[in-house]
Parts: sequence; structure tokens; C-alpha cells
Amino acid sequence: MVSGALFCDGGAAVCHGVTGDLDGLVAMRGSKYLQSSIDKDMYKDLKNRAKGGQTVLFTGTPCQVAGFNGALGEVSRLPNVYSMAVMCHGVPSPRLWREYLAWLVGAHSADVVKDIRFRDKEDGWGRSRVVVALDGGDTDDVSERFGENWFMRAFLGDACLRPSCYDCTYKSVSGSDLVVGDFWGFDAAGHGCQDPALGVSAVVENTEKGKTIISSVMDGAFMGEADYREVLEGNPALVKSPRPHPGKDAFMEELAAGTPVEVLMSRWSFEPTLSQVVARKVRGALRRISRLV
Repeated sequence: MVSGALFCDGGAAVCHGVTGDLDGLVAMRGSKYLQSSIDKDMYKDLKNRAKGGQTVLFTGTPCQVAGFNGALGEVSRLPNVYSMAVMCHGVPSPRLWREYLAWLVGAHSADVVKDIRFRDKEDGWGRSRVVVALDGGDTDDVSERFGENWFMRAFLGDACLRPSCYDCTYKSVSGSDLVVGDFWGFDAAGHGCQDPALGVSAVVENTEKGKTIISSVMDGAFMGEADYREVLEGNPALVKSPRPHPGKDAFMEELAAGTPVEVLMSRWSFEPTLSQVVARKVRGALRRISRLV
């Protein structure tokens, strides 16, 4: 049995579900940059299944994995119980997403949200797009480059995360068997990878159970080894909490006061500053230079 994040409430929210078949896994695939709600009864169900001998895999953010392990107690240490955490930047405000999506649907006179792809890779891994598929409106797909989507700028600009995310205590101590995420900064040539256009994932083994999982899928995947420091260079969120946006408090106060999303969008662009753009380019250049030394 696998537990993972699913879109629910017409795409306005994300919740955890449980599946025992490949078809059910399809809905759990894909990035979901939203807070996922977990029914406490689900933990009880997974615990009973594990005690009964079923294989259980729980996936989620580091804090959710820590919650899963805490809820199952000693049962989480059984050889048939596995956990996998995602590399987590932080969790944005559920209210902001609900109101942003409602605005988007209304702006295009749509009836239904058919699909949401936070990281559509039709143009390639490095040129991801945010795509919201609509029905009954003036367009089928609302598609924007990742860095051009306002909600994603607010999220990655660290203006709307949960307060605990700015001082996360679970980055390295969730107890997960594996940690997975995009392998940003991947050196394709150095690793002999000829076509990383659709993306490369980094998988960090934390436990012997994690190694067992990797060994069981090696024959059906393109895999190679990398130094942990290389993964960390492109994914500082593995160990570091984000710093709040300078205007975070003011922005969140406006949201809490009921300021319409279209007004927030006009007041807060969350465009990266010149210093942020320069710093990002310098970090990239330093990574490339370090590979040549």
C-alpha cells in the first residue's frame, strides 16, 4: 500500500490518500506545491495494515514523515514499512492557493478545473511550465513559464509559507528511509547522461531499508551514483530553511484581511531583485567552475 498526495476539492486543495494499484499511483505523481491534509484515521489504517503484514510506503514532506513515524511508533520500524520524504522548500498558504485558483477560473469564465500540472515538462525540465487545464471557459489551458506564474513567485519568494517552515526542525531528522527531489545543478556530461531533457531525480538513501528499495528497482531505471555534496549544492533546502521575504508579514496580513487576489497581484509582483538574479548566476558559475578544477 502506498500513501501519497492527491488533488482534491476540484484542485483547490491537496490531501493524502492510499492506493494498492498502479492506476492509483498515477494521481499521486507530479509536483504539488501545496499543503496536504492527512486524516488521522489514515495513520490508524496504515498501522493496522503494517501489523497485518502488508507492505506500506508513506510519502510526504519531512514533517509529515516524522508525523507518520510518530503515529506508528515501533510499527514504523518493521521491515515492511517504508517512508520517503520529498526535498521540501516549504509549504505555502492553502488560502492563497484557493483564492488564486478561484480567481483564475473566474478570469477565464471556466466551469471546472480538469487538471493541474505545477511542473509541466513539455518544453523540457529546465523550462517547466505551470499548467491549469480548464473546461467550459474561454481557453482550455492556462500555461505560464514557471518563473512567470504569480503564485509560484509568491511561493518561491518565501512570502507565503507556514511560519514553521522558516525554522524547520525536520530537514535532516524526519526519519525517512529515502529523500527524493529534482537533481538541480546536475552535471549531465560528468555523469555520462546524454539526454536529461525530461529531468533527473536525486534519491538520497538514509537507511538500510532505503538501500533495499533502491536495489529492488535498479534493473528498471537509469541510475548512477553522485556525491551527496553535489546534490546539496543544487538543493540547499535539504538542510536549510528559507528566509522570509521582507514583505511577508505585510503580504500575509493583507491576505488574512480579505484583500482580493487581483489586488494582491497588482501590489505584490514578487519579481526577483537584481541582486537575487546576480547571486543566482554567480552560484551557477561557481558550480560550473568547481567541476573543471
